Amino acid sequence: MAFSSSKQRKYVMSQMSKSKSSKLNFKHRKITGEQKFNIIMSEYKRGELHNSNGNLVTDKKQALAIAYGEARKVQPNYGKSSLTPIETKDIHKSISEEKKAQRDYTQRSKESRSKRVKSTFNHIKKEEHTHEKEFEHLL
Repeated sequence: MAFSSSKQRKYVMSQMSKSKSSKLNFKHRKITGEQKFNIIMSEYKRGELHNSNGNLVTDKKQALAIAYGEARKVQPNYGKSSLTPIETKDIHKSISEEKKAQRDYTQRSKESRSKRVKSTFNHIKKEEHTHEKEFEHLL
């Protein structure tokens, strides 16, 4: 259950602490890791998230670490990949091969462009040289 505001969350928590029976129901209620993660991150965004020492959390990476930690208390594998290490390695390998192929293609296109520019430049130089020879006798 995601709370729309901190007031709503505080109200629900205060109601839970007033009676033992409702507190027990709150403990046994199913809450997903994603819901817990969203609650913690919304606290961070509102500037209400505190670390274990009671200091206000200002770093987003620290907030993410806290949120993932709390979510994993509820749902142990929350945020972790379901792939095996071998599958992950294969995916990274295929991505690196794609990047290498893209770099090679880019390099070849740069080389061909530089060749075209050089040939055009050489062609212009030859034309200038022939024009100089044509008008040399007039000087």
